[in-house]
Amino acid sequence: MSDELLLVGNRIKRARIFRGYTQKKLADLTGIHEVLIRRYEYGDRNPKPDQLQKIATALDVDIAWLKEPKIITKNDFLFSLFEVEHKWGIELRNENGKIYIAVNDAVINNKLETWAKEKEAYEKDYISKDDYEAWKLTYPPKIEFNDEKK
Repeated sequence: MSDELLLVGNRIKRARIFRGYTQKKLADLTGIHEVLIRRYEYGDRNPKPDQLQKIATALDVDIAWLKEPKIITKNDFLFSLFEVEHKWGIELRNENGKIYIAVNDAVINNKLETWAKEKEAYEKDYISKDDYEAWKLTYPPKIEFNDEKK
């Protein structure tokens, strides 16, 4: 089983549990056999694109959330930052031995600010870990996310 298969499977399972669905319920909603749903979640199989779209629709999450990012290693993370720099520009700052990254895009910064507020609410116990995880599962809203691909 590859890390990528496990990542997709874990995300399917997280979203399914968040929605309160059993594997059977998800199978019924998607028309995909329950055994296949189980194999996806265990990382034994990778859903085909059309199957992944059915799962995303049934779980009401963006398909990109289920399959991205493919950051498995620290090098993957670094290469992703190189891509962000190329696409939107970033600034690196060293403050007291910690490196901070600033993205040169107003839309992304707005989303990061929203995330920071939500994370702060969790860290200050204003919201539960479950609420924070649920927020991450549904953010950004699908319509908003798709509109920005233009």
